[in-house]
Amino acid sequence: PDSIYCTAVQIQPAQQISLRGNASSPADVTRFVTALEASPLLADVKANKTTTGREKTEFEIVCTTEK
Repeated sequence: PDSIYCTAVQIQPAQQISLRGNASSPADVTRFVTALEASPLLADVKANKTTTGREKTEFEIVCTTEK
């Protein structure tokens, strides 16, 4: 979604990826997770943390790369 802004991307040696950022709403985070789940390159996509404030929703999403 256009309202997703990634502020940090970490790639671990064990093929784990962590994405942190901001979205306009929790629904946008859900749509982003759904889009990532549809990728054939990623697996085990999970929103580990979402925190909703007045103007934005902060998120952390983790996933692994497909072998």
